[in-house]
Amino acid sequence: AAREAMVAAGKEWLAAGVDRRSELATLAATLATGLAREMIRSGDLAGAKAAVVSAASEWKKAGENRTGELAGLEADIAEAAVKLGRVEEAADIYTSALEVAEEAGDVEAQAAAYGKLANAYKLLGRNDEAIQVLTKSLELAQQNEDEARQVA
Repeated sequence: AAREAMVAAGKEWLAAGVDRRSELATLAATLATGLAREMIRSGDLAGAKAAVVSAASEWKKAGENRTGELAGLEADIAEAAVKLGRVEEAADIYTSALEVAEEAGDVEAQAAAYGKLANAYKLLGRNDEAIQVLTKSLELAQQNEDEARQVA
């Protein structure tokens, strides 16, 4: 219902010569983000992933870079998958969150994703891979700390 109301408002604004597509896209992205969080809480991980994709699309339309937030949502979905015993799926989602964080250049989010991926690998008995990604997590955390000191 909210989406239909936004579309109707957008059509009225365009008819009046007012272009508010960016604002509507931001609102749609915010609604999709809230929907993703609710779906995570309810255990509908596929629905949550679809809502995250929708939010990403809307933020792109609005010209907003929210890749860090998207990576965080993906990590939340992965954590829910672990709690549901779907650890292999969680590892895949953490890998996706890591890619989003790398694309954004968000070193803190990368370090967190690597750390969580290491835990998923450990749960899967993939200990060598867990050690590799945990080492990368620690390296990035140290790099982030060093960069913070240089700014201060």
